[in-house]
Amino acid sequence: MYNWRTVKYSFIICICCLRLSTCSVNLAFKKPALLSSNYIGSDGMIYFTADQAVDENTSDVFGTPQVPAGTCTHTRQTTNSKPVYWQVDLGQLSIVTRVKIAYRNDRSDRMNGYTITFSNETLANGIVCYQDTFPGKPLTNDQHNCTVIGRYARYDNNIGFAEICNFEAYGCPVSFYGTNCARSCPANCLSPTCNPDDGHCIGGCRSGWQGNTCQQVCDDGTYGLGCGNNCFCRGSACNKVTGECPVGGCLKGYSGPYCNETCTDNRFGFDCLSICNCAGSDCFPENGTCFSGSCLPGWALDSCSQPCPPNTFGQDCNNSCGNCARGKTCNPVTGICDNGCADGWLGKYCNISCDPGYHGFNCSKECGNCYNGTICNHRNGHCPGQCDPGWHGNTCRALTSDSTGSSTVTTVIVILLLLCVATGLIVIYIKRRKIATRQSFKYSKSFVDSRGDHDDQSRNSNAQNTNEAIYYNTSQTIIPEEKHNELQNNTAFTPDEVIYSNEEGEDICTNTKIEVDEMAEVIKNKGKQIFTEEYNQLPAGHQFPHEDGKHPSNKTKNRFLATFPYDKNRVILPAIKGVENSDYINASYIDGLDKEKSYIASQGPKKSTVSDFWRMIWKGKIEKIVMVTNLVEGAKTKCEKYWPDTDDHLTHGPLCVKNNKETKYAAFTIRELTISNKKSEKERTIYQYHFTRWPDHGTPDPFQLVHFNSRVQLRNTNSGPLLVHCSAGIGRTGTFIGLHELTIHGRKTGSLDVFQYAKLMRQGRINMIQTLEQYIFLHEALLEALTNPETTYLREDFSEIRQSLFSCDSPMNQTKLWNQYEHLKAKKPVYDDNCYTDALSEKNKCKNRNIEIIAHNRYRTYLNTYAPSRTDYINAIAVPSYRDLTGYITTQIPLPDTVEDFWSMIYDHDCGCVIVLDKIPNDVTFTPPENEFMRLESFVVYSEREVPRSESITDFDIVLSPQGSSKENDRKIKMFISTREQHDVIPDDTEMFVSLCECVVDFETTNTQDFPVVLVCRDGASRCGIFAAMTITIQRILVDKDLDIFQAIKTIRQRQPRFVDSIEQYKYIHELVDDYMDSNQLYVNI
Repeated sequence: MYNWRTVKYSFIICICCLRLSTCSVNLAFKKPALLSSNYIGSDGMIYFTADQAVDENTSDVFGTPQVPAGTCTHTRQTTNSKPVYWQVDLGQLSIVTRVKIAYRNDRSDRMNGYTITFSNETLANGIVCYQDTFPGKPLTNDQHNCTVIGRYARYDNNIGFAEICNFEAYGCPVSFYGTNCARSCPANCLSPTCNPDDGHCIGGCRSGWQGNTCQQVCDDGTYGLGCGNNCFCRGSACNKVTGECPVGGCLKGYSGPYCNETCTDNRFGFDCLSICNCAGSDCFPENGTCFSGSCLPGWALDSCSQPCPPNTFGQDCNNSCGNCARGKTCNPVTGICDNGCADGWLGKYCNISCDPGYHGFNCSKECGNCYNGTICNHRNGHCPGQCDPGWHGNTCRALTSDSTGSSTVTTVIVILLLLCVATGLIVIYIKRRKIATRQSFKYSKSFVDSRGDHDDQSRNSNAQNTNEAIYYNTSQTIIPEEKHNELQNNTAFTPDEVIYSNEEGEDICTNTKIEVDEMAEVIKNKGKQIFTEEYNQLPAGHQFPHEDGKHPSNKTKNRFLATFPYDKNRVILPAIKGVENSDYINASYIDGLDKEKSYIASQGPKKSTVSDFWRMIWKGKIEKIVMVTNLVEGAKTKCEKYWPDTDDHLTHGPLCVKNNKETKYAAFTIRELTISNKKSEKERTIYQYHFTRWPDHGTPDPFQLVHFNSRVQLRNTNSGPLLVHCSAGIGRTGTFIGLHELTIHGRKTGSLDVFQYAKLMRQGRINMIQTLEQYIFLHEALLEALTNPETTYLREDFSEIRQSLFSCDSPMNQTKLWNQYEHLKAKKPVYDDNCYTDALSEKNKCKNRNIEIIAHNRYRTYLNTYAPSRTDYINAIAVPSYRDLTGYITTQIPLPDTVEDFWSMIYDHDCGCVIVLDKIPNDVTFTPPENEFMRLESFVVYSEREVPRSESITDFDIVLSPQGSSKENDRKIKMFISTREQHDVIPDDTEMFVSLCECVVDFETTNTQDFPVVLVCRDGASRCGIFAAMTITIQRILVDKDLDIFQAIKTIRQRQPRFVDSIEQYKYIHELVDDYMDSNQLYVNI
């Protein structure tokens, strides 16, 4: 059996071996030192002075005043355990990476619990380099690695003695490194501090420089601090420090002095100088291609920057025109010939030729005497062949010289010809009327879209095979085969041809683009009616051929019988030799607004298609998977579990998938997976983002999905599209892709168009955004994502940012903090009395301390084991933490009559920890003294331990037992109760809240189960809201190393609008978080 001290010592020896080659020096050698007290011998002389610990004599033999064999220090003898210290002045501000300490070898017990700190001022509380927290006696010769900055090194303990034989601190003065600290830190370090051994810059590089020692100039296209900003200059690189482009202007798609502003307002190209004329959307800033894929009438496709070609007009120049007078082209927008029609043409668009027998301007001239009644050219009146006898010339209007003798005959012939012409015109007119009548008659039947398992049956009842139906004109119309022949003469259809079209009738959605700044107002003004009209304009059902998905060998691979990918953009897998249609999977590429094939929308894998799913991931070089369904919802299986459990693996052919780590959040889980290919011996890391709070019938909380999306966007991918799936891969999948893509686009351009992007997605997969509710929800989620202020900060930046938020030189109402809080107030939820009927009922009204602060019906915590004389109501609500949807329960200090309810709640909801933030009033007792019982109607409360944690906090161990039950049903509860009397909501300092937050963090760290933490304050809101916002923020810092106090408050306010209801409380939370990070060295450990 190994002693932990031995193991620790061996580990340190290994570290030492590695560090022997370091260049730093012992900064403590022969430097001024002092003790908290001096040892005075019986002869009145001072022995064992402080300087004996800095002579590099490592002997730990103590000796005596009479036999001074050792070179150790010793404080004045004392009989109690007062704190003692020893301190050395290193002479100047230095960076230390390693300390060595030797202690008196025969009294290591006096070393227990010692601490080594460094500070900038003498005798100040410093930064901890090492603290002895291990059980047993410390090693008397020890070494500790730490990186700290300070001038004074100090040793402390509470035993009452400081008997240090040697102390060494290795490092260099600030701004120096290398052998004997003789080299200056690189000039391009952002701060003067560098690593004493190798000189790499600890605080990063100055603008324009990069690398460990900041000696590399920024790469072309980057500039600023750490080369972290991008510039897009044309013809030359930008200034590495400022980002300015010296000559040549900007690359396509960018403008501004730094060429980092993306083109907006329908501009594109170099320096955003070109203008695109897009219909209902902006255009791609690089090449001017329209997001919507359509131009304004009169403009040609691609960049929509050129007018329609001659003799075309209208939307995308799809209509033909011409035949304008004097060879002019028609108006490219209206198609009208502004100068009238050319000879031989009539109508608004000059596309109707003269009736037979007429020609010329406005068809006002009759044909001449063409032979045998033939029709003349409608433009110039020329006869196609000979003239009738007696006539000559191109128009047959000139009499021949011998015609005078036969004028009577000629007259008769002319009359007969006119009669024939009239008869012909009548026949033509009748035929045209019949054709028009036949064309106007349509046989149609509503096409059932694929929104459920039964859809395929409905569709197959209308069409037995693909040759029996024609998709024609209006969206989702099927024409039965027996009616097809009636239309065949007037269409280009062949009897066995399937035709898909998107002609949707009158389009009311001509301008659905929304400016981000106006989103709230637009959404409010539209209302459900206009949203419904928009949604109904989206093309529904299959729009393109999908024969591969319907192939008999592929039918079982589809989760739903009528949801197929289109042949044109389905994901094609590498074929497996000898396996028919092994290249098929029900998944489709979806275009983004800036990039084709940005996404893959897929159905949730079936048990039989899990291998195909992983083959798609490997083939597509996918790095991120977004899953927006649970495996089972209600009684239905929505998706097969395609990933292994943590630290386990699954094998699919040559592919092996391992689950390395899972991180759980309140509404989602992030999994880090590794996929390896045995054939190629390659390995990739994949992150799966699994949103778990989308209800089976409905839409999720917009903030939860927006936070989820922000985590997805936070990790950049180097290859492959983003894979998104739900169950069918259309409804929730389309909604999330819309949120992901339009959030990026909205931030970049300041505007977005949900309708047009929904249309674009439906060109790639059937019924993307499947319901009206999802369409409206997407607008609300985008409003949440795009209109909140930027309040997410990296933890290392927070202290500096906090100072900028406060701006002490400005009035409070002119600070950034004030602006943030005003935004919070504007988004504060407002609930009417219908939301509080339980709390306001006659039986429950008396259970509330403050009738203005009560529990919402939807979020209140129900009691299950209440006594027969009680109700299930308690003034308490469930509040999400950062990693658990019911991480906290907030409640008021019990009234004398509700103590029973309080303990029922603790038991029913498996609460493991209780934090009481206000001093308990004298008229309420809900915890007994140590080693005593308190008997209630349904429970026995036993105080097992009561220990003061500090001057203002008492620590309790409580055992809660149901009356008449066995010990197996007992619950152990940790309680931390404030004992300081304070009438203000905001305490005088941050110490108590910081200490209680540490209690919560310790509890959550030591308990693997998800026990809710109960927060108790006088009214259930004031201090509870402050503390909940603080702890949620600290949880986020510990998990993700960033923080967002604004969003934390916004989250908890959904449950209780009275949380954090003043600017002073908002400011105090910022102070709490800063002080917590400082006291727990979260800044130091960055």
